[in-house]
Amino acid sequence: MNKQSSGRIVNTDAWLKDIYERVVCHDNKSYVFIEMNIKQFRYLNVKYGIQFGDNVLREMLDILMDLLKEAYVSHHHADIFDILIPYDWIKNDIRPLMSRIVDAIFDIDVPEIHHNIFVSFGIYYLYDYPDYEMLKTYAAIARKEAKTLY
Repeated sequence: MNKQSSGRIVNTDAWLKDIYERVVCHDNKSYVFIEMNIKQFRYLNVKYGIQFGDNVLREMLDILMDLLKEAYVSHHHADIFDILIPYDWIKNDIRPLMSRIVDAIFDIDVPEIHHNIFVSFGIYYLYDYPDYEMLKTYAAIARKEAKTLY
């Protein structure tokens, strides 16, 4: 299920689950699942308002979709984005990809957040194909346990 937002389709969690079960689990490619969280997003909503926060989320989704054309990207809920990306696309080292995402987000040209927005990632390499909810749980645990990006 997709929904429209500012003329652009926003891929939902239900859509990504369908892609995972229908495409990824039956594909010959290996994939990586990434959960991305905007750190302290609630602060932006409180300080600048919910409409401002919604605009930031749309900007983030645009950045991710433009940067990750080979990936399936969804706005899960609130300040969480989920990404399914072919393993071959990251060539055994996910750090350059994470750096490109962080750099693009860090340079959002909105004065209220310019150079003041940070994200965290949880990454699960799909060596097996667990239930979709477990897949998300593994990535969420990784994100919450990781204190820094190495």
